[in-house]
Amino acid sequence: MLTRILAIVCCCLCTTTVLASEQFQLSIANWQIEQAQLKNVQIGVVLERQGIVLEATATSIDLPAPIGRLNTVKLRCQKLKLSISRFDCQQGVLHFKHAALGQQTIQFKADADNDSGSYRILTSGLSIATSKVKLEVDIQQQQWRLLLKAPETASKHIAQFISPHLSQKQQQVMATWQQAGNIAFTINAAGHGDIIDSATINLSLKQFTVSDHAGQYATEGVEAKVSLVLQQQKSRWQWQAYLSAKHGQAYVAPIFIDFDDTAVTLDGRGSWHVLQSQLKVAALQFIQQGVLEARADLALSMGEVDRLNVDIRPTALAGLYRHWLQPFSLGSAVDNLAITGEASLSYQQQAQAYQLQLGLMNVSIEDDRDRFRLTGLSGDLAWTNQDVQLPFTLHWQSAAIYKIPIGSTALSAQTQAEGLTLLKPWHIPILDGQLNIQHFALQNKMGESTNWVFEGLLTPISMAALSQKLAWPTLHGKLSGVIPKVTYAQQHINVDGALMIKLFEGTTIIHDLRLRDPFGAIPQLYANIDLIDFDLETMTETFDFGKITGKLEGKVQNLRLANWRPVAFDAYIRTPTDDKTRHRISQRAINNLSELGGGTSGLLSRSVLRFFDDFSYQRLGLSCRLLNEVCDMTGVEETEQGYYIVKGGGLPPRINVKGFTRRVDWPVLVSRLKAVSRSAEPVVE
Repeated sequence: MLTRILAIVCCCLCTTTVLASEQFQLSIANWQIEQAQLKNVQIGVVLERQGIVLEATATSIDLPAPIGRLNTVKLRCQKLKLSISRFDCQQGVLHFKHAALGQQTIQFKADADNDSGSYRILTSGLSIATSKVKLEVDIQQQQWRLLLKAPETASKHIAQFISPHLSQKQQQVMATWQQAGNIAFTINAAGHGDIIDSATINLSLKQFTVSDHAGQYATEGVEAKVSLVLQQQKSRWQWQAYLSAKHGQAYVAPIFIDFDDTAVTLDGRGSWHVLQSQLKVAALQFIQQGVLEARADLALSMGEVDRLNVDIRPTALAGLYRHWLQPFSLGSAVDNLAITGEASLSYQQQAQAYQLQLGLMNVSIEDDRDRFRLTGLSGDLAWTNQDVQLPFTLHWQSAAIYKIPIGSTALSAQTQAEGLTLLKPWHIPILDGQLNIQHFALQNKMGESTNWVFEGLLTPISMAALSQKLAWPTLHGKLSGVIPKVTYAQQHINVDGALMIKLFEGTTIIHDLRLRDPFGAIPQLYANIDLIDFDLETMTETFDFGKITGKLEGKVQNLRLANWRPVAFDAYIRTPTDDKTRHRISQRAINNLSELGGGTSGLLSRSVLRFFDDFSYQRLGLSCRLLNEVCDMTGVEETEQGYYIVKGGGLPPRINVKGFTRRVDWPVLVSRLKAVSRSAEPVVE
């Protein structure tokens, strides 16, 4: 802006003949030169003892956008040297008013040679956002060079200064931000005519604090240096950028960085093709001291990725997790982990084709709530949407889930076309048994839901050892099972066939198993369950229920769980009709069964039967149909007033146990199950 003003004045003077008198004055009502219009121009030249003094005024000067109109323009130049084509002012002052800049008083030096088209102007005192800016302009014909220096200025004043030049929407957004601190900058630019050929911009931020109204972005006390170098060649800009932040804090939800602890530098270079809207980042380096070092190159056309390569050298996972992974995991099962070891990453993308490779080196992971643990984890993980095969290997030395030890194992698989497939069965040691995954395949195509399928086998695991690890009552027997084809698609898990589990010397068969939205807010599980030939003595000893001998069978039909809690089922357990084993039941078991059925208490202990430790029975059983949190209960046989839970039979002493409660609130029944060891005495016949 000042360049245009002084150049105009220079042209005026260089085309004016100075007469040999003490004073010369020229008045021009309206004058148009180049793209400027001047009104009521007064130009005076005075011969003083110190030399020639130039004074010029104009009521207004209209300049092209974005400068606009200058009002009440006054110019005074001392130590002036004038000739027909030369204007040399070594001590000048310019006054004017501007709608955005307000009242301005600028000191300047100017040297103009109209014949050669050479102009050199140095100014100081230009007030921009309360800062006194220094400006140097050098013009040679159509070539020009500009140097602008601004000392530290309050950032809020700079925001106020640039606000009128923004769109209404941008102004509204800026008005909601809070800011403080100082900004100093230097701009060194060169060009020809109205074209900028090159520019170097340097910014210095001190105690820079800013935050948006939503709390998603914030800085506090940041001290940083920013540099941007631009070079234009036709319609292509070559650029080089650098940022260094060593003090203060920054938050970009959910990432928080304390630059005092981990200084950050960002260095990159590339190009921007204006006509093709093409951005290229030839080399970009991001370093967070002591945490992360990453390199990348990038090419974008019309907002679409043509090329993207990212490499992260082997990095300690402890800092990487704390700064970059943990903030995204808050509220999840992995939001507070102790992690050691290293990881590296390589990502390559060409157009829509990509591949990702992640290296893990001697990683150990431990959950703060002691839910899981991994040690000695290493491997090469990969993922790609290309039709190429990449190895996917993983092994660990030891692991645990809820204190259940998992032994050393190795996974061998491959990834291809957004899928993952086991190359050989995966054997996972669990206590004294193994989970053998015979087949596993996963498909996760972009824009589609994740699908997977697996089949496996669980070899016998000691229930006593499992109980000890989980701090359960001691369970007896072995846990084993066959896992048929299990599929996950459209957020549903389905089991094709029956899931068979060996427990309490009997067999549990789970069929029609479905799980909807397993990772959602309210998972829904559906199943039908058969219990075959359970050994009652093993079961009752396990749960400290009171000893019962014999076999047990049962069914749970139309089972539905919502958020892992039962909301509906139709279930029974009973003595098999063909059971030939010995049937005996202890006093304690009688008491507990009576408690479940709502029987009268205290009779057995006051009768002659109290002298017997156990009794014979013909059959026993209970059933419950659950709906709307109410359980409709029956037993093995109806009576006039209730139902038999235990029907006496066999050799004396014999005993019958009756239940009288037909409808029980489900929470009440659950509380009875939890308190059966404190149940009352049964009804005795």
